[in-house]
Parts: sequence; C-alpha cells; structure tokens
Amino acid sequence: MGVMDKIIIHHSTAYDFLAGMYRLNNNEKLIAAKEELELGEKVKFNEDILNWVKASRMNLPQEIKDGLDLFFNYESFFGICLMNDIADKDIKNAVGFISHIEKLSYASILSSFLETGYNSDELTIEQVEEMLGSHKEAISFIEKTITLPSKQKWELLQFFLDPEGMRNRFLELLRWYNANIFMHAEKNAEAVVLKQEKELEKKLGVYGESYLKLLVDIDYSKSKERRLVIALSYYYEVSNLRSIRECKGVDLHLLGYRYPELIAEGKHALLSNVSIFKALADETRLNIIKLLSERPWYGNELAQKLKLSNSTISYHMSMLTMNGLVETVREDNKYYFSLNMDNVKKTLCDALDNMVK
Repeated sequence: MGVMDKIIIHHSTAYDFLAGMYRLNNNEKLIAAKEELELGEKVKFNEDILNWVKASRMNLPQEIKDGLDLFFNYESFFGICLMNDIADKDIKNAVGFISHIEKLSYASILSSFLETGYNSDELTIEQVEEMLGSHKEAISFIEKTITLPSKQKWELLQFFLDPEGMRNRFLELLRWYNANIFMHAEKNAEAVVLKQEKELEKKLGVYGESYLKLLVDIDYSKSKERRLVIALSYYYEVSNLRSIRECKGVDLHLLGYRYPELIAEGKHALLSNVSIFKALADETRLNIIKLLSERPWYGNELAQKLKLSNSTISYHMSMLTMNGLVETVREDNKYYFSLNMDNVKKTLCDALDNMVK
C-alpha cells in the first residue's frame, strides 16, 4: 500500500477561518517561539500575513479582542480544538463551520474544548452532560486532568456554569470575524494553500514514508488502523498542530503552508552543533531527557510532573524532537515521547568530532 493510500489531504478554508483568529490573537508569541527554534536561517515571516494582522487589529472592537483571547488564547486555544470537526464532517468553509456550531449541543462544544493541550482523557457526550449537571464533577475533572494556568481553568469552568452564554459568545465572535475580516481574505489564503497542497501531494508520492515521517514526527509505516488527515493552513505558516481522536481512529495534522519547506526539507540542516547544544543547554529540557531516559512519557504526564503549562512543554518537545533527540511513539490510546538514545549518542559524538577536527 502506497503512502497516499493512507492519507487524506483535506482541503477546507474553515481551517484558516480558525487559524486566522489564533494568529490574530497570538502573532507575536508564535513568531518568538519559531525564532527560538532557529529553523536553519532565521525565519522571515510572510509580510502579507504580518500586514494583515496589523490592519485587522486596528478594526477590532474590545469585545471581539476579549473573545479572541478567551477562545483562541495561546495557552488554552479552545476554538482550535474544533478543527477536528472540519475533517470529521467535511466542512468546506467558514459559513459551513458556523452552521455546524449552531447545531451542536452545549455538551458537544465543551467535549471539544476539553481536548485542549495534552489532555488524553476522551470523554463521551454523556459524561460531559453529567458534568453540566454537577458542577462539583466539572471542578474535580478540570483540576485533576486539564493542564492549564489557573486563569484558563477558571474560564473553562465558567463554560460549564453558563453553557448557553458560552455558545452564544463563541458564535457572536465567529459571525463577526467572518463578516468583517475573514471573508475579505479567504480567497487569497485559499490560493496559497491550493498551490502548496499540490506540491505536498507530489512530494509524498515521490518520497513516500520517509518524507511523511519528517512531516509529522510519527512513523505510520506499520499503522493500518489509523486514518491520517493532513490539512494545510495559510495563517499557521510555519507552525503545526497534531490532534488525535482515538475513538474515531483519526489523526489530524494541521501544517502551516511553509512547514514542509522549512521543517521537513531542512531537517538535516537543523542537526548542527549550535542547534544540538542549544537544545541541551536548558535545565527544563535536561529534566525532560532525564525523565525520558527512564521510560516514555506522554505530554500531560510531563506537564503535571514538571508543573509546566501545555505551551511550555510543547515548545521544549519541539526543540528536542526537531534535533532528533526525542521521537513520538504510539502505544494504546496515547502518543508518548521517547528518548532516541542511539541518536543522542551518535549526534553528540558527531558534534564533538566536528569540533575537534
């Protein structure tokens, strides 16, 4: 079976509908995070996107700014969790996505919001409905399971206390953003994505499993039961998002349209002496490596053990994974981070050899 038989490259402007709101709210943080990773030469971000962010922000009422920070916060990104629905329901555009949200129950929306970060506990709609009827259960679940800063945990709890108000506020944000900003930028974003989708399909067809592994950092060569969906986003640009729905056997990988160019094709360039030693010159990453030397850990475990937020763990794991020190392994219903000890030893030895030549 060829690699393209395992993959659906799903096209929809609804991905950029959500990604645009996330970029609008977190532009500076996304840029800082990617510059810290030193992707080969310093990344030059798309000037058209940067200008779009600047111009769009000038027209945002305070209520919309608050809504963006609530639903598309860098730490919690509740709205981004609904990207799974775009692939599941084959939603084509922003209008279709808004219509989809209008039909969802409170429990369905909250079930998606609870997928934020490294939370690996998949809840049924019925379980979420029970928590809507028992605030003590909701408080207990959020406190014990969700790895978020206190402010975002509090906001998530408010969704349970007033689910109707939560859905109405989310829909108001979606409708305003589509009518005032996204509908004017949708065609341009789609044109860029369509071009890159063709390139991606071509390269996957030529280079197969090895190129796929570089793209998603997971080896799917032996996985027959998973359905792999890849989508490209204009506003995600050089970022990536992985979302797993175990109950549906679906892995969604949302890649910025420049991600294949900068990450997959520049992978070997990243394995430089400077990049390797910078990856190791951090106390948190050394603590992560120490933990991973004992056994594989999944993201939520690491976040709770080290008392760090999802975004912080994600940043450090990106640094370690991109330098080949850590790999992702699927076991049971979770994706674990595992120390690639052979590669650690080889990489360090090669770097030292190069230094003393």
